[in-house]
Amino acid sequence: MSDNMKECLDEIEKKKVIPHKTNKLLKDVEYDTEVIKKEICENIDE
Repeated sequence: MSDNMKECLDEIEKKKVIPHKTNKLLKDVEYDTEVIKKEICENIDE
């Protein structure tokens, strides 16, 4: 895992924030929180 990814995961953990674009995922599928956080962090540069 890259440092950026770690930082991102830490930020999400601290803020308990799930970005807007993930809300749809949450509604569509019961996602594991860790998976969601990783998804967000992997896609954060897009």
